Amino acid sequence: METQFSFFDYHNAFNDTGIIVSYKGPVTANILSEISKEIRSVFSHDKVIKRKIVSIFIELAQNVSFYSVEFNRFGTNTDRVGTIVLFEENNKYVLTTGNLVPCEDVDELQKQCEVVNSLNHEELRSYKREQRDLPSNEKSRGAGIGIIQAALLSNNRLDVEIREINEEVSFFAISVCIEKIKKPDLDIEQPYIDEQSEPEAE
Repeated sequence: METQFSFFDYHNAFNDTGIIVSYKGPVTANILSEISKEIRSVFSHDKVIKRKIVSIFIELAQNVSFYSVEFNRFGTNTDRVGTIVLFEENNKYVLTTGNLVPCEDVDELQKQCEVVNSLNHEELRSYKREQRDLPSNEKSRGAGIGIIQAALLSNNRLDVEIREINEEVSFFAISVCIEKIKKPDLDIEQPYIDEQSEPEAE
């Protein structure tokens, strides 16, 4: 039986695009732990970059856990599904997460990202504090803070891609660039991640 899919071309694509980590599947605490271990191993030579990428990875992965409408069911477990890719490009690393979201949530997600991209560093810090104090629902509040934190940690704009799949769901991808050349310390409110412990999914 012939197929148009070439696994050889798929394999070579990974080598040609500088992909460091690529994963699609259920986003669980164990999976996040294993991916964070891999990132720490790859960047063991650079503690600053390692800490920043792991922190941003956790923030974006949690965004998947809030909004993804694609599920993996195994036994009694039902886990949300997403795609996570980390690749190297010229003088930066790019961390991208993607997942299916309800079309009714697209406007909210897009608005959150537009607001984040319109603010400077100090304004972002104030905006994050405001979001923490809002009595909004857990999903929108948690996802919004995660997106803000990712922008603060990277000190770069968010790159968003939205593709409508059908009337019910759209594919939402968000990318964050982490520059190899260290920028001045901006006293970012970074979440503490113990090198000996593993992050937990919410």
